[in-house]
Amino acid sequence: MDYDSIYIKNKVLDFSEKLKKIDKDAYKFIIDKALVDNHYVIRKRALDLKEN
Repeated sequence: MDYDSIYIKNKVLDFSEKLKKIDKDAYKFIIDKALVDNHYVIRKRALDLKEN
């Protein structure tokens, strides 16, 4: 997720909810990476997912 476009990052975050049920460590890694992303929308979505 470091160098991908916002569209790809959005898709990764979309599917991360499904991943949460399968592998919590991978889900946490994705959310942690998104929380420090350069793009505001990705950080905001990650924060919303983390709060849920």
